Amino acid sequence: MSRRMLHYVKEKLATVLDRHEILKGYVEKLFNRKVAKYSLYPNWQQILGSDWEAWQQVLKKNQGGPRVLLATSMGGHIPVAILESLLGVALTLRGAEVHFLLCDKALPACQECVVSDYPDREQQEHLVKFGPSRNHCHDCFAHAFAMYRSLGLHVHTYSAYLTEADKAAAQQISTSLSYKDIPAFHLDGLAVGEHAYAGALRFFARGTLDGEDCAEPILRRYLEAALLTTSIIQRILQEHDFISAVFHHGIYVPQGLIGEVARQAKVNIVNWSVAYKKKCFIFSHDDTYHHTLMSEPVSQWENISWNQNLETQLLDYLKSRWHGTNDWIWFHERPQFDLTEIAKELAVDFSKPCIG
Repeated sequence: MSRRMLHYVKEKLATVLDRHEILKGYVEKLFNRKVAKYSLYPNWQQILGSDWEAWQQVLKKNQGGPRVLLATSMGGHIPVAILESLLGVALTLRGAEVHFLLCDKALPACQECVVSDYPDREQQEHLVKFGPSRNHCHDCFAHAFAMYRSLGLHVHTYSAYLTEADKAAAQQISTSLSYKDIPAFHLDGLAVGEHAYAGALRFFARGTLDGEDCAEPILRRYLEAALLTTSIIQRILQEHDFISAVFHHGIYVPQGLIGEVARQAKVNIVNWSVAYKKKCFIFSHDDTYHHTLMSEPVSQWENISWNQNLETQLLDYLKSRWHGTNDWIWFHERPQFDLTEIAKELAVDFSKPCIG
């Protein structure tokens, strides 16, 4: 049932922003850094408008329905909060009992922490000693919590599922484990060290931790956070009978651990990510898109009935990739196509055979 509900929602997401002007406005605000951060979160009472009373009735009716956990965790990731609140509303309207999960300043490091926020050794040492800044964590949690609670849906917090014993165990392991053994560290069959290492690599925006002065203490921070997340997710899945866990990325800290624990507990997983192409999202079942895009059955497309219309669409889109015209994610600003300028910049002699 959860797969069917989510498939339906996936089909609708491609057009929902165009069809709903109020919700579209929140997305447009994301690109205007002059507005206050709290104003970027959807005001669902305004969006639902005259249907607010009907929404209250739906909430009552769905108590005891199929439970779906939207494990947003990082409320400060605003595009995620927008889409996952939309998923929460859509799934509720289709009969699910939706629960949200947010970190409430419980983790010593997470995906919201990046090196640009802690650019020098002094600031990184401060992160290691005290964790993310008070303002960082407050802004991350408070606005998303208020937005989700306003919908009347269940909102769980990380700290509600942590014990002092969990904290002591996480600290003991993260400080005593050999640095070189951390990436391969497993706990009860869960690849905790791998996700901690991925979290540290993402923090530094590097492919390796070699040469980073604070690599070891930062990695230990992420290992501690990974261990805490593992305890939290194990406990919430034991307490509630969720048929599905839905969350973005599916890797790093904390999302990688949510996936590890949910798979072990035989809870259906749906990971989503924003696709490069405008108005498109990728929803992957059982694993992240990094794996499912590589392992999908070729039978889904190898015998597609080709025609001139499909040919034109494909070639037009490939051409648009030069500039990112039809994408909302791209990695090149003002690309250079002038061969003379390219040859001058790179000192390449194009009169000779060139291999790229």
